[in-house]
Amino acid sequence: ETVLDLGSGAGLDSIIARWQVGSKGRVLGVDLNPHMCAKAEAHAALAGGAMECRSGTMEDIPLPDASVDVVISNGVINLSFRKRRVIGELFRVLKPGGRVSIADIVSAKQLSQSIVNDPKLWAS
Repeated sequence: ETVLDLGSGAGLDSIIARWQVGSKGRVLGVDLNPHMCAKAEAHAALAGGAMECRSGTMEDIPLPDASVDVVISNGVINLSFRKRRVIGELFRVLKPGGRVSIADIVSAKQLSQSIVNDPKLWAS
């Protein structure tokens, strides 16, 4: 299987995906920051596996149509102002019958201005 880690960052989820797909599988990462791609590839190598990371945006995923079996994304889609575009891109690169796993931060209500203005609350 081919797994895409959308917003791969330093590669932790890519490493876990690599363990899951084994030596016959392939893990691709996409991250906006090319330095994070380099870190992800280095971390994967240290963990005993390989992954390929491409610098790009989640709104314009640099992969061909129907090229991955699984898309994973952890904590990044909330950062996009064009979430519908991201979801469209995710399904564009997914093969028919493919699977998606998204973990993200959401709020059911509008946050108060005091919460928005307090950076200590953003990551606590």
